[in-house]
Amino acid sequence: MKSVKFISIISLVLLFCGSCTDFLEKKPNTLTPETYFNSESDLQLFLTGVYAPIMNATFYGGDYPLTNAGGDDLSFYQRSSPANGIICNNANSGNATISSFWRLLYDGINRANILLENADRNPEIPQATRDRVKAEALFLRSFYYFNLVQGWGDVPMRLHSTQDVYGLDAARTGKQVVYNQLIADIIATIPNLAASNTLTYTGRVTQSAAQGMLARIYLFRAGENLRDAALSLPLSNTPDSIQAYFTHARDWALKVKDSGLHGLVKPYKTVFADMCSDKYNSTGVIESIWEAEEAGNNSNSPEKSAGRIGNVIGFGSATDYSTVDAYKSLKGMANPGYSYKFIYASLKLYEMYESEGDTARGDWNITPYEYAYATVTPKQVIGRTYYYGKKPVGLTTVEGMACTEGTQASALSNQTRCAAKYRRELEQITPKSKNNTPINF
Repeated sequence: MKSVKFISIISLVLLFCGSCTDFLEKKPNTLTPETYFNSESDLQLFLTGVYAPIMNATFYGGDYPLTNAGGDDLSFYQRSSPANGIICNNANSGNATISSFWRLLYDGINRANILLENADRNPEIPQATRDRVKAEALFLRSFYYFNLVQGWGDVPMRLHSTQDVYGLDAARTGKQVVYNQLIADIIATIPNLAASNTLTYTGRVTQSAAQGMLARIYLFRAGENLRDAALSLPLSNTPDSIQAYFTHARDWALKVKDSGLHGLVKPYKTVFADMCSDKYNSTGVIESIWEAEEAGNNSNSPEKSAGRIGNVIGFGSATDYSTVDAYKSLKGMANPGYSYKFIYASLKLYEMYESEGDTARGDWNITPYEYAYATVTPKQVIGRTYYYGKKPVGLTTVEGMACTEGTQASALSNQTRCAAKYRRELEQITPKSKNNTPINF
């Protein structure tokens, strides 16, 4: 997936809504569903377009984990002026990131519907290929609907592609009906999806991803009744059915576990270090099952599907070297990549890790150091200053740069520190962009 160029909304519109080269030309030269979908490459390219919303900066590329779904008692938006979003409890019906998310999900649904309606147009394409493409598209349509139900409850359910600019309004479908549809559809996809151990990357939906997502859907569906009760909404499920949802969640999760294909990697940080450095389960243990693929730097690299993970959520430099010729193409600590560091860990989270002595997770998820900078422009990184008690024993240098330790008084006065699970220091794409990263989510 890293090598497949991002297919934007614009390119898909041009593909199916292109115009004649001359206004009076009698023979149009446009591509339409009737003239496309004739080869395996056609199907795969369009399938990439169905995946594309996941990578978008409105979804996992940035906004969704930051302002739409970020923020709880373990983290907070670290700025003197609050962001306009759910993360700061000030979102309203006019919120741009929420409305953009709604539109993007329905765009993904429409793309999936187009592919599902046309994947069998050429019967000479191997049946197994068509079945696999349709399975991935059907899963993605269901996944987009799950996100809609999580955010809005009852939503319009469209199972066919948009054919006309008229009559686009649609009544909401009850969320339980939507749940039934998406669950049945995901279950139907599993036989035609690849097994996780047959792929060398995690950008494609697999049987394990579908089973794990079913567990998540059932778990959310069971708990949603508690939310409805708190809001005094009529419940459409009986206690027996709610218990059944929990049972289904357990059973689908056990299918992932009992497959024997997956495990937990040691050390803990490896999974996230792999994402930051464009690697896939480098130890051979498949812990990361499905990732939103990001690639390139949105400038002069072949792939233009970079997101903002690490830039808005994660850890990097407070100095931007992307326009400094001597540094912009460097890697590692010499150019750690710029980060806004919007998300900080709460004191509650910090103290939970400390009380358990859980440094393996705590010192990766919460930064144990800050970069030290030269005093003259461009203020290059010259080392790391670890918080008191956080410098590994015997560590004196990293990449030839000095590692020092701050004072105990300084550490005690500042225990709210940047969330650092995604570290731009590990990026391999150069030149590094200020705002765009190839880090998967």
